[in-house]
Amino acid sequence: MRKILLMMLPLFFIGTIVGAQNRPLTGTVKNSENGAAIVGASVVIKGTTKGTVTNVDGKFTLDVPTKGTNNVLVISSVGFTSTEIKLTNQTSINATLTSDSKQLEDAVVIGYGSVKKKDLTGAVGTVSAKEITRGNPSNATQALQGQVPGVLVTKLSNKPGQLWSIAIRGENTITANPNADGATNLTLVSSNPQNMNTEPLVVIDGVVGGKLQDISPADIQTIDILKDASSTAIYGSRGANGVVIITSKRGSTGKPRVTVDFYSGRKTPDHLPPMQDAQQFYKSSLTDAALNGAVVSETMFNVNELAIINGGRTTDLVGAMTQPGINLGANIAVSGGTNGTNYRFSGGYIQEDGMQAHTTYKKYNLNAAVDSKITKYLKVGFTLYANYSANPTGSFEALRTAYRERPTSTIYYADLVDKVIGRDDITGSVNGYAVRMGRNTAMNPVLEASS
Repeated sequence: MRKILLMMLPLFFIGTIVGAQNRPLTGTVKNSENGAAIVGASVVIKGTTKGTVTNVDGKFTLDVPTKGTNNVLVISSVGFTSTEIKLTNQTSINATLTSDSKQLEDAVVIGYGSVKKKDLTGAVGTVSAKEITRGNPSNATQALQGQVPGVLVTKLSNKPGQLWSIAIRGENTITANPNADGATNLTLVSSNPQNMNTEPLVVIDGVVGGKLQDISPADIQTIDILKDASSTAIYGSRGANGVVIITSKRGSTGKPRVTVDFYSGRKTPDHLPPMQDAQQFYKSSLTDAALNGAVVSETMFNVNELAIINGGRTTDLVGAMTQPGINLGANIAVSGGTNGTNYRFSGGYIQEDGMQAHTTYKKYNLNAAVDSKITKYLKVGFTLYANYSANPTGSFEALRTAYRERPTSTIYYADLVDKVIGRDDITGSVNGYAVRMGRNTAMNPVLEASS
């Protein structure tokens, strides 16, 4: 018996020495944005396989070496950016992890929850904040153009600030048309994508029935488009044409951060067809026409037109109707959070000028979002959008009228030599513009555009 005890004594000392080389380390891992405990976070000593995971309260216990100055603790979790902590003589640590936006982009919001794209049975398209603002759109709908397969985005008018139409995978119907011989042909007919009845349902931060033009593109975090069964799983028949889900940007815990976004651009009319001036028009209408055998008369031009021709002047109506335009956008946002309350406030301005005179789109918008965690299971908040826009579009016929008018026309009433020159050419003044009120005459296009 004595011999057995003597043989086990060295083993006891070896076990005591090995145990003395490790010490217990406790800690807690939380979300840096809201302070919530992170369950199942991995806590590993760097370069080894020794580690553990956090419990339901975000806490962990791990034996770490007592010797060595290069021991580093690596803490990571799905959806968060990993962090490393150098170990010295700590007995307890508190670690925080921040959300990883790149990983979160792989999650898609559907209705009241979210799933990973690979687990989603329906067809879903996602547009990130970077893709939304890449083209500097004046309307959030414009940001979807060419970004998602199966989504057709068209502008209802080329005027600035006009609405856009969205058709998700089109709207098709099958109609039966009998032939002359009595046979019936089935014809696939695509509906007009501009038909407002085919518009998808828009959900902004959980509010059903919103409008894309009401929110600034700079305030959008993601746009998710539900194209198949996912669109009706939560929203029923309202999602039959698809669902566009807007998730706006929110504040995060930390010091106040100021973000400024600005862009500007200039557009100029180009490739306009060359027009005759007053003297060229007179020559082609009288001199050249007479040489070609046409019966002409100088009564084709009234006294006001002859004054312009003989004075060497001309009226460039197309030039008066077109203008260079600018695209401008500015947005400033302040965000931050503390003690479980996060906030984000932003204000922006968008301007889109048309290349036709007196056409522009100006929009002012405000956005406020506050989220506050009252208890562990209760979170409250609000989101506010306010915007004001001005969108004079003028006349849709004014530019065509400018191309049809003669270069001997008079734009302003004060420039007329003779205010009344015959029944068919009775003139008047509207806001200082010359207006002919006779038969077979067109409205002054400059006046028409400004009205």
